[in-house]
Amino acid sequence: YLFAGGTGLYIKALIDGVTFASSEASTTLRESIQLEYLAPNGPQKLLQEIHDNNPSHASKLSLNDQLRIVRAVELIRTTGHSYSYSSANQKDNSSFCCYFLNFADRSVLYDKIHLRVDKMMESGLLEEAELVYKNRSSYPTASNAIGYKEFFPYFENQLPLSDCIDALKQATRNYAKRQITFFRHQIPCEEILIDGLSVHDIANQIKEKWISLEN
Repeated sequence: YLFAGGTGLYIKALIDGVTFASSEASTTLRESIQLEYLAPNGPQKLLQEIHDNNPSHASKLSLNDQLRIVRAVELIRTTGHSYSYSSANQKDNSSFCCYFLNFADRSVLYDKIHLRVDKMMESGLLEEAELVYKNRSSYPTASNAIGYKEFFPYFENQLPLSDCIDALKQATRNYAKRQITFFRHQIPCEEILIDGLSVHDIANQIKEKWISLEN
């Protein structure tokens, strides 16, 4: 089988054989926790609850991470764990081969990110972000997603549109750097540098590496 794309977490789950635990989502519980978050010292109290359950996970959160804090507390109160997956059935999947495509010249990656953002703007990203902004109570996850939240200051007349576009490009660059770090340190994979290579060349490199491993 050949899998392409996906976030680092899900690729790691596939390679490690991690199974995701099922949990019944309770709208009432989630709304109750959200009210707790909005109460005086709410973020501190909820973050402390996460810390008592999983200090490592709590250290990755800030008091402003409302969505992740609420979700973690919800999981703790329903499953006893702050993560939505379980490694109980983790198994050895050493037969997996993961190839990570990257650029040796970081500026090439950033140029591609900037171009992608510009094309997204031409394709109606601003209108899409405005729809999310006007209905953010119905789209809590999307409201915190890169590509939407950066435009909220524009809709609130706090920043010019150009500054929001620059903020989106910066946020996307930061996300790309986090992805690179994750793949290099969390997933056993071979990094393939694709500067100047065509799609055909990249495919051939992967094929040749795959054949060499099979032999």
